[in-house]
Amino acid sequence: MQRTSQLMHSPGHYVPETRFGEWFQRTEIWRRYVVAESVAELAALLPANRPPCRAALDAGCGDGAAFEALLATFAPASLQAIDVDAASAAAATARAATLGAPIEVRRGDASALPYASASFDLVVCHQLLHHASEPRAVLAEFHRVLAPGGWLLVSESCRRFLRWWPVRLLFRHPPRPQQTADDYAAMVRIAGFEVDPARIATPAPWWSLPDLGLRARLGRDVPSGEATQVRIAARRP
Repeated sequence: MQRTSQLMHSPGHYVPETRFGEWFQRTEIWRRYVVAESVAELAALLPANRPPCRAALDAGCGDGAAFEALLATFAPASLQAIDVDAASAAAATARAATLGAPIEVRRGDASALPYASASFDLVVCHQLLHHASEPRAVLAEFHRVLAPGGWLLVSESCRRFLRWWPVRLLFRHPPRPQQTADDYAAMVRIAGFEVDPARIATPAPWWSLPDLGLRARLGRDVPSGEATQVRIAARRP
């Protein structure tokens, strides 16, 4: 899962996160309400009768905040993890060592993954694509390393959320246009994945809303508009 010093086109060519962003992604809010909830939402999009997971990849793993949720939810026989940021990869390695699970962490580039083709049954991409300088190249690599019949799980922040002024002020992203939920689905399809509309969700978690979920807590209607978040389960044919 992605720490927002994120994977970009090549190691060293990425937008470093702000100090606030680095701090935030060490908080319980990030782990509980962003990462863990996202993993649960992604899992709910998968078919219940899918075969056991032989190998999974956590692409843009950050400090390994998702490791426990991924292990508990998908029970992969092995879990690989990768992040372009050296400090993040080191922190993820230390976290993996405390879990006693088969996790291997590498530092590397999402658009040039150091794995053989068809290596994985599952690739999880959390909050990575909107930070990547070339998200289409990243998706092409995910398609390459997934085995036929494997699943790509994408969890992303959308244009509406990323244009919200506190997000623009406190976090850092590449200077390029951001995507809507429909844009992300189209991008994944163009990369060669099967994207069933029934396997797309557009939740509106409280932290992504301008009122931080106050209207919902008061039982009032939440204004409609562009999705703030998107979850996609896409199959590699």
